[in-house]
Amino acid sequence: MFRTIAISALLAATVLPAAAQASDIDQVISAYNEAATSGSREDRVAAARALGAAAQANPDRDDAGLLAYEAGQTLCVLAACEGASQLADFADSAPLPDGAVSQADITVLSTYADWKENPNSRNRRALDEALAAVVDHDVSMLTLTAFQARYAHDFEKADWRSAEVSAGAAATHFKPFRKVIGREWSDATIGSIIAGFSDEPEPQNAIDMARHRVELTRLKAGLEEEPEWLETNRYLSHAWQLALSAYFNSGGGRRTGSLLRGPDPTDEIEAIEAEIEEMEAAAEEEARESDAANGKAQLPFCEGHLNMSPPLRYPGQALKQGMYGAVIVRLSIENLNVAGVEVLAAVPSATFEERASETIEQWTWKVSSGTPGETCRTSHDDLVLPVIFELR
Repeated sequence: MFRTIAISALLAATVLPAAAQASDIDQVISAYNEAATSGSREDRVAAARALGAAAQANPDRDDAGLLAYEAGQTLCVLAACEGASQLADFADSAPLPDGAVSQADITVLSTYADWKENPNSRNRRALDEALAAVVDHDVSMLTLTAFQARYAHDFEKADWRSAEVSAGAAATHFKPFRKVIGREWSDATIGSIIAGFSDEPEPQNAIDMARHRVELTRLKAGLEEEPEWLETNRYLSHAWQLALSAYFNSGGGRRTGSLLRGPDPTDEIEAIEAEIEEMEAAAEEEARESDAANGKAQLPFCEGHLNMSPPLRYPGQALKQGMYGAVIVRLSIENLNVAGVEVLAAVPSATFEERASETIEQWTWKVSSGTPGETCRTSHDDLVLPVIFELR
């Protein structure tokens, strides 16, 4: 779980102005807790500023350093660290309750605040060292924010080598808490793999993306209901895996001057795909058994295959530019006709999905066994189809 810092509140009060005096510090603490629970972003920032000012006005309190750290952490999470550097310096020298905040925590606050104020190379190196020291620690709101901001900055600068490392470190830090911050962990994992591919394409990139799909599928299996982010990232990682494989199948990037490095990933990816299919089949069987137990049993969907006519053709512009990629779509089939196509993920975006959707909408389902309407049903609202675009 997140490491949280508990601040006791003695009195209920509204958010006080930043110039809090020693006599009303307990009211400031109470107001901070109230704002943290139910206040707006502006309320929480104002309460954090008041808390920081109150801590500095009461340097002899046993928890003065803790109050300053908590205020600085909130300012970094909600207000781009404005004013947090001074609070970090104060927390570094003020009294702290035993075990409340470590020196490493304070160093993260100090270096992150400095880097946000001035993202130069010196401040970046200091931040890198501070985050490396806590990568195996519990996640706090501050470290969640700092790890994410660092790799987002690398992506914005298209510094792929740094982004691979910084996103990978974020994924490592977040992973033990993926049941709480799963989206953040998965985003960082996918980001690290994409950055590595963008820096220096290797077959291992496709393998790593496939392995992440396994992790996401396992996470789904342990939940009663799949959250929206998990479904999104499962399909996104699948699209990326197929797109990366398409890159190597399209000549390993030699069309653009890159070199194919490492072993052919096909066999390992096929083994991973088989593992995912086994988990998904088990989940489907469990769902069918549950429906039967609850009186919701229905005929199975008719076995068969898609009649892919008209054929799906490569978009002309993408072909000219030597582009490759993948689209994951969900089909709705009614009376053996494709009645709807939903794009679940596409890599790259705005390249292949329009052609895929327009063509697949014209397809039908060809039954290979069973009697439609008697032994099997002719409609299905959740048929997922991966489509790969690659150059041979």
